[in-house]
Amino acid sequence: MDMIGGAIYQDEKSNLNIIDSCFENNSAEIGAAIYQGINCKLNIVDSNFTKNNADKGSAVYQEINSILSTTGSLFKNNDADSGGVLD
Repeated sequence: MDMIGGAIYQDEKSNLNIIDSCFENNSAEIGAAIYQGINCKLNIVDSNFTKNNADKGSAVYQEINSILSTTGSLFKNNDADSGGVLD
């Protein structure tokens, strides 16, 4: 693994809404499913994160000054060396 954001790389100073989505079996060094850059807003609604694997942030890796909101979402069987599901 030598990658950032296995499924989605959210660039700096951006807004992103993820609705009714599935992230499964993604892998990356940082942020297996999603990497959230500096000064970003991320809203996750009714989505599933399953069996994602990373060194840091198995589902979502969040940089400084970023905002993450999640509603009605499932995080199951994700694995990271540090940071767990959200880092």
